[in-house]
Amino acid sequence: MGWNIGSTNQAGYFAGLGTPIQTNLILSVDPGNVDSYNPGSSTTAVTDMTSNTAMTLNGASWDYYDDGIGWSFDGSNDNIVSDSNIDVSDFYTGNSSTGGTATVYLWFRTGTNYVGSGGGNGPLISFAGYDLNVFFQSGNLTLFAADDDGGDSVYCPAASSTGDQYAYTALEGDNWYFFVGSINNTGSTVGDIPANTARTFVAKGDGTGTAELLNTFASVSTPASFEFQNTDGDLQIGSLTGNGWYFNGEIGPILYYNDCHTEQERVHTYQIYRHRYQPT
Repeated sequence: MGWNIGSTNQAGYFAGLGTPIQTNLILSVDPGNVDSYNPGSSTTAVTDMTSNTAMTLNGASWDYYDDGIGWSFDGSNDNIVSDSNIDVSDFYTGNSSTGGTATVYLWFRTGTNYVGSGGGNGPLISFAGYDLNVFFQSGNLTLFAADDDGGDSVYCPAASSTGDQYAYTALEGDNWYFFVGSINNTGSTVGDIPANTARTFVAKGDGTGTAELLNTFASVSTPASFEFQNTDGDLQIGSLTGNGWYFNGEIGPILYYNDCHTEQERVHTYQIYRHRYQPT
């Protein structure tokens, strides 16, 4: 089980099941871990625990939201931004039409109507501008990667989709959700993601261990000519400033791997944090 070990009305230390997978882990930020964010010593400093990359919190607040600890973004100008550009060569295992793998895990919560045909735009994380993104757009929760040569980019689900993938849940209200997005641009299966495939998964936070994960949320083929973009830039949480987009809601732990994982590894990662993010 998991515990919040601390005095009444004070931030404590969260203990869950195990630790994140370390192999090919490139980025890890966690509002519930004092090594990543300690509001008692600094209200603005955020540290990527894997590389010690320094980041700055701009406006976003830190607190318990629906019993889950996270950063809250107002949808207007709040974000967390790396103090320097990230080296994208660390983030992909290849920059060619037959190379490159990526997986991003994150927890989020929003009451804003992002989902469905009338949904708005809300970025969760942006790597170097448009290299790799997770955002709400046109009613979909989308995993996106820009093509290096300006060709066909990866949209998962497809850009023309209007939300059919999300019929089982509205992804709205007070619940916390766990998102996994993977891109395998190689010619063979990596983890359990088939060759030349982008795939996403989502689970509702659930302290009892019953997950809505492990059904494919959306799946598309990567374009034949697709190459990961190799432009360095900053890392943004809660914003995609190039589009003028800002997220309205809360964001919890984020992990990034230059790899693709199996179902067992995705479940392991979910189990580590699920005690923090139980449903209301």
